[in-house]
Parts: sequence; structure tokens; C-alpha cells
Amino acid sequence: MMRQARLNLTFEGKDISKEISPYLKSMTYTDFASGKADDLQITLEDTGGLWSGDWFPEKGSRVKAEIECSAWGDLGDLSLSCGSFQVDDITSSGPPAIVTMKAISSMTSTAIKNELKERVWEAITLEQLAGGIAAEHGLSLFFSADQDAPYERVTQSKESDLALLARLCRARGLNLKMAEEKLVLYEGKTFEAKAPVFTLKKGASEILTWSFNTKSHNIYRACTVQFFDPTKKRLVEHTFTPENSPKTGQTLVVNSRVESIAEAQTQAVAELRSANKEEVKASFSLVGNPRALAGLNVRVEGFGIFDGIYFIDEAKHSLGSGYKTNATLRKVLGY
Repeated sequence: MMRQARLNLTFEGKDISKEISPYLKSMTYTDFASGKADDLQITLEDTGGLWSGDWFPEKGSRVKAEIECSAWGDLGDLSLSCGSFQVDDITSSGPPAIVTMKAISSMTSTAIKNELKERVWEAITLEQLAGGIAAEHGLSLFFSADQDAPYERVTQSKESDLALLARLCRARGLNLKMAEEKLVLYEGKTFEAKAPVFTLKKGASEILTWSFNTKSHNIYRACTVQFFDPTKKRLVEHTFTPENSPKTGQTLVVNSRVESIAEAQTQAVAELRSANKEEVKASFSLVGNPRALAGLNVRVEGFGIFDGIYFIDEAKHSLGSGYKTNATLRKVLGY
């Protein structure tokens, strides 16, 4: 059987894969590990005016996409479920006439991003707080963290719900994103410790291009969190230094409102990870790989000093003249 990749597309619950196939010029699905909602872009040939006429896709329509691979080398037959999206942006242009449809995986109300609120929670965990906010906006919650110590008090002051969650997640080293009507919070260092799902070895035929980058600017050897302890009535600090840290270098100093040394310890690790996570980055252009998903790890071999385990920050899967995957990676920190 001949190696083949095709798009399966459901529009408002109806399978339109066969109908769309003759008009499909390109499709791109971008999967993000955190910070952004996944997105889908489909470009259609429209010389007959069908897609800008009777078949014009309405904004807000629900779309479900899948990349189906057949006889895909050693992987055999497998599929990549891109998930569900809502059409957000449509462009008609030419010549030649084309229609480009953009859709995003989370079309929640803008209130979670833009509405500023004033409120206080007491004796609450991050999971409980996030679950309450998710419910307010019609979202379900996915939460994954090894520890979730309760806060004595959380204050939201002239801050949107999403900005509040982003601030709390940063302090505890959690990644945050919205996808498919879900609010997703997960611990970065825990996911970076998972086993790699595949290996990228120099010289392999699946690798089309590759590049690596390493930097020293704004990279730190340790992090000190300083806070005022009201019971001791003095400034208290905690410093975190990783085991593999260089003997010399800058220390990141963070002044913060934390409730305990334990919280300061957690934040010191989180702040150092946030500052240093892009010290070593890589990008690979690959023959389409349905296993390359944001939030997973891969092993990199044969590239000398750059060898190691990398976390997939972003994976872009494209169909058009073949199936390609562009992956943006960063080397895991180990702490």
C-alpha cells in the first residue's frame, strides 16, 4: 500500500472529508504546550466561488479535524486527532481565488481574559480556585500537580481571571492553556521528567532540517525569593541552587508576597525554571510525525553538545504538498 496522509474533517457534526478533498490547498494544525490556544488553518481553492458562496463557512461553526496516515513507514497506520475548534476568522482572496478559514480550540467568552475583578479567597487550593473559575466560564478543568498546598488568602485586584491564574501558575511552576472548552493546568517539571516518546537521530531520513541555539544572557545559576515575614517582622529569603548549576554566575532575586518558607522554596524553583527554560532551544522540520505533540518529550542524538532530552513547546502539522511537522523544542532543565 502507498504511503498516504489525508485530512478528515467534520463540520457541525457532518463528515465533509470527501467533499472538501478536491478543493484542499493546505491545512495547518498548531499545537501549543502552554500560553496559547491550539489553532487550525485550512485554505481552499475557490475559483468556482463555492466556498465564498453557498458553502461559505459561518463564524462560530464547530470543526473537528484529524490527520489520517496510512502505511506510514515503521509506524504503520495511525492518526493524529487535532481536536475540536470553532471558526474564528475567514478570508477570501485572489487571484487565484482562495478561501482561508482559521479556527481556534477555545472560543470562550472574552470575560475570562478581559473582565477585571475584585475578590478574595481564603483557605483554598489552586485546583479548587481554578475549578471554580472554569465553572464560571463554562469550562471543565484538567489539573495535574504533585503538590497543591492551600493558600491562606488569594486576592484578585483589578485583574482578569486568566491573568490571576497565570500569576498563580507561574509562582508554582505550572503551565496554563485553554483547549477544547477546557482549562488546563499542569506541572512543567513533572512533564519534563516523563520518558521520551521517540528519538531524533542525526542523519535520519525523517529529519529535513534542524537548528540549535544556546544563550547566556539572562540565564541564572540560582534564584533567591525574598519576602517579609509578619510574624518575625523581618525580611526572610530562600535560595534555590540546582545540583548541576555552574559555580559562578548571576543569581535571580525575586521580591514576592509568599506565606511561608515552603511557598518561597516552590516559587524559587518556578522562577528559575521560567528564566532558564529557553537556555537551549532547537527546531526540527520533519517528514510528518503524528507522535510529535506539544507537552511530550523527545530524545535528540548525534548532535554533540546538544544531545539530550527535549520538551516539545510547539508542534505545527501541515498538509499540502505532502505532510510535514515543524517542532520547536527546548532542552529539559532537570529540576
